Amino acid sequence: MSLLLKIIKDFDEHLKPYEFIIELENGKIIEFNFKKENIKHLLGLHKTIFNQFYATLIYKKIKKGHITLEKLKNDNNFSDIETRVLKFSRIKDLLNLKPGDKIIEFDNSLLINCNLKSEYIIYDEDTGETLHLGLAKSNVKYYPETWFIREGKEPNKYIKGQKKIKIKKFEKIRKP
Repeated sequence: MSLLLKIIKDFDEHLKPYEFIIELENGKIIEFNFKKENIKHLLGLHKTIFNQFYATLIYKKIKKGHITLEKLKNDNNFSDIETRVLKFSRIKDLLNLKPGDKIIEFDNSLLINCNLKSEYIIYDEDTGETLHLGLAKSNVKYYPETWFIREGKEPNKYIKGQKKIKIKKFEKIRKP
């Protein structure tokens, strides 16, 4: 099975069927789920030649084998998204939250030229690289805006100086 097909299989099994609810110690509740249209940004395909396609069409094209890793590797911007794609399955590692873990209440104004809309970032920096899942708000509900891994010179660039809030409760509920 090709890597992109495996990503879609993991996405369909471990992310899409669930509602994720994070209750923070400050009383805020963050609810989000993953939808087909999130794949485009989570994999970084909006930075490639595939940006021309609607988000749900990208999901379908990957599922049918029309967008492959080989085709992505030929894109001029592949190096910008390579880590996101190759390590996509680690998102589910991030979503093993427990009480006492912390997430970032993200303020993009603390960074130069940061266009993230995320209000919260779920992160893990215990592996020598920092995993990030950014959650932005649309109307009442949150959605996964971005997924990326930072390593090398500034792995904690999006965490340093940001407000960390403890998780009081975390639930992963299978949708009916």
